[in-house]
Amino acid sequence: MQGISDGLMHVIFGIGGVWLSLIDWASHRLPNQGVAFIGSLLVSCALLSREPAMLASAGGSALASAGVFALLAWLPPHALGWGDAKWQAVIGFYLGWWSPGLVIIQVSAALVLGGVAAGWLIWRGKLGPQDGVAFGPALVAGAACAMLLGKCAHII
Repeated sequence: MQGISDGLMHVIFGIGGVWLSLIDWASHRLPNQGVAFIGSLLVSCALLSREPAMLASAGGSALASAGVFALLAWLPPHALGWGDAKWQAVIGFYLGWWSPGLVIIQVSAALVLGGVAAGWLIWRGKLGPQDGVAFGPALVAGAACAMLLGKCAHII
């Protein structure tokens, strides 16, 4: 059952990640209902696999990474939004299912990719230095980088 569950998790996250990234890019908002829907589907797949150790790893990764993001959303200058923190909980769960180390790679890659995207938009004059940037797409791209690196390094 785990192989089916793992494959389904990839499909759910892939489709959901693209969907939420497009919404965030267009509106600078990650809808609570969308994030909760994708998260509940991923948790359901995890529960179906009946792997308590992997479930604990995923839950711990979700809590830890979302906690850091919530702190960044709460503390001035509010560098991240609350939607980013909630979405990171889902991404942390998804990546933590395979390895908590993937979450560290994902967050690092998302920060680099988000910074490069913001710099590019500022350089092209499409964004002012104080304007907000949709970070959801960078979070998803960071997750893709983490999964690819995990596959190459045989972590997953």
